[in-house]
Amino acid sequence: MDDSNDRQPETYLLGRIVSIIVIASAVLSLALVIWLTAIHPRTDDATVLANFIGIAPVVEGPVVRLAVQDNQFVHKGELLYEIDDLPYRYALQQALSEQAALEGNIRDQSRQIAGQTSAVVASRLRRMLRKPQCTVPQRRSTRRQPMWYMRKPRSDRRRRNTTTQQAT
Repeated sequence: MDDSNDRQPETYLLGRIVSIIVIASAVLSLALVIWLTAIHPRTDDATVLANFIGIAPVVEGPVVRLAVQDNQFVHKGELLYEIDDLPYRYALQQALSEQAALEGNIRDQSRQIAGQTSAVVASRLRRMLRKPQCTVPQRRSTRRQPMWYMRKPRSDRRRRNTTTQQAT
């Protein structure tokens, strides 16, 4: 019986050590799991909150080259990316060709206007040359009434015309 009493404190001490080791390993396992999930989170319904800065280009197009890396610190005015400029070069060439065509049309219209203007001047000159030339005394003699007669009121002219006709 003596032996069974001696074993009891040894087994009691051994049980306590095993219990402490199990609890310590559970605490260490819990700390390890918390640390790993903080570093490498995994879930199906997770959301991540982070500082997000949106950038928008002035023009649209496909990005040809990205000049920065993730989480790189950049200064104001620094190149972030390059956009393909090929569509804009095509649009510029098309606009320049349309401008040249319109300038050609303007030159053609200017020539047509100049031609029509010279035709008008020539027809006026022809018309002036066809008119009979009369001298200043002939023009004065073609007047029927003197100038002072034309300045009188209309009623006086009628009265005078009627008296003139009666006299003849």
